[in-house]
Amino acid sequence: MNIKLIALDMDGTVLLNDHTTITPRTLKTVQAAIDQGIEVVPASGRVLSILPRAFRQLRGINYALTSNGASVVNIHTGETIYHNAISEEPSRQLLRLLTACKAVPEVYYGGKPLIQSGHLDILRASGEKLNQVILDHLTPVDNLAAAMEGKCIEKINLVCIDPANRAAILSGLEAIRGISFIVFDTSIEINSATATKGDALTHLCRFLDIPLEDAMAIGDSDNDLAMLEAAGWSFAMRNASPLARQTARFQTLSNEQDGVAHAIERYVLRRPATQRSNTPLIAAAAAFDRHDAQRINHFMKVYAYAKTIGEGEYLEDTTQFILETAAILHDIGIKPALEKYNSCAGPYQEKEGPAPAREILRRLRYPEPVIERVCYLIAHHHTYSGIDGMDYQILLEADFLVNAWESSMSTEQIQSACEHIFQTETGRTLLNDLFLLP
Repeated sequence: MNIKLIALDMDGTVLLNDHTTITPRTLKTVQAAIDQGIEVVPASGRVLSILPRAFRQLRGINYALTSNGASVVNIHTGETIYHNAISEEPSRQLLRLLTACKAVPEVYYGGKPLIQSGHLDILRASGEKLNQVILDHLTPVDNLAAAMEGKCIEKINLVCIDPANRAAILSGLEAIRGISFIVFDTSIEINSATATKGDALTHLCRFLDIPLEDAMAIGDSDNDLAMLEAAGWSFAMRNASPLARQTARFQTLSNEQDGVAHAIERYVLRRPATQRSNTPLIAAAAAFDRHDAQRINHFMKVYAYAKTIGEGEYLEDTTQFILETAAILHDIGIKPALEKYNSCAGPYQEKEGPAPAREILRRLRYPEPVIERVCYLIAHHHTYSGIDGMDYQILLEADFLVNAWESSMSTEQIQSACEHIFQTETGRTLLNDLFLLP
């Protein structure tokens, strides 16, 4: 992965649900990406003047993709890199339609949002959080249609839609050539027929000589779909729309859980040189079970499933590392159990496994807290009660996925495990994909 540009949606992605706050962790992580030489670009449905101030003031934010891709600008010089506004005649037709339907349009033009003076009180009374955030930035005009005569509108954000007029508005929009629109629960966003965040991202990458495959995009909404499709590395927030989750190649945590920071930290920021690799441990575990292909294949499969589920559930790095380490060594007690008891029953594995695991981990200089937690997991990996952490839960799920196949478990046994053992969404999905549960 060689990410050179990161395009970030704002509302529902970078911003918390109040449409105003950016957490310190997200600001710090975005700044760290910029400091590594990565171009970070706000990619918003908002117009330039109402992009979050805290984000624009980060050192090294140079460009903004605004109005759903209708405009790409250099925020320092004001230079327009790309512009894709609604043409004059469709702009005129839109304002006539919306006036006839008594709609409340916010018109984005020239980097600023305009509104009919008489509509401000309607927005104030709406109670919608985003409307309240934007209110202070709106420029009221006495006659919106006259103010826009002969001009090309970047975007219209249609808010406070009267349900009685909704059908007429949608029918009228369908009849106007040269526009596109996205319908949300409480608003409709109208742009040029070819204006999308994906189109704007393509033009900006071309301008900066950055291949799209080296671009990362993070979003949550249907107006992010084209951007998520265009970028080589695309991430949907956990709170994203179904279509956004379906379009993105990866998923991250929600906007309320620092999902942007999580994705950038995990996939972009350079790891410390001292971060440990488990490759030597895999070699040591294979040497311990030398010439036993079945056991080595087993722990490698459990390791792969544990890694996949842990990453799918967004474990923090230390917990993920402990999980993967425990997955490699979870069955290390089989060999001494067979030698001592002539049995590899679960309780014997749990009893005999920690000692050789501890010896190997200390020889490889693993930190003592990691060693103690890994040995605890090994000593409980056949115990399905008292689960005290996600590393424990996921180890059980990963081990079961492999055991179910190797032991040819019945559908009834697997279904029971799905109901009583599996707790993670990623684990349940893998179980269903493997065994086609009803």
